[in-house]
Amino acid sequence: MFIETRFYKQVASSSVETNECILASNEKIYLTEFGGNAVYSKDVKVEIIWDTTILLATHGDTVQKTAEELIGDGIKILKIVLTNDSEQAETVGGYYMGEKYIG
Repeated sequence: MFIETRFYKQVASSSVETNECILASNEKIYLTEFGGNAVYSKDVKVEIIWDTTILLATHGDTVQKTAEELIGDGIKILKIVLTNDSEQAETVGGYYMGEKYIG
């Protein structure tokens, strides 16, 4: 089954917004693309994180093709993290897409 998760928010100054997806045991996602959109500033970033591994981090705009297979265990989390350490609110976003399998 094709999946696409997009998470775009107006992030308040000095704030973090997170979108989380916990994969069930034996659930698999084969990621084919991920990306992020943020102002080009050291204070604003987008991260795509699997468990404790950063798959993508950007302080600007990027699209990356990938071939990442993620296998769930009911505990590991796939996250899109939007960080704004600037003094004003910023629109920030990230996404991933791929195929989802069970078993």
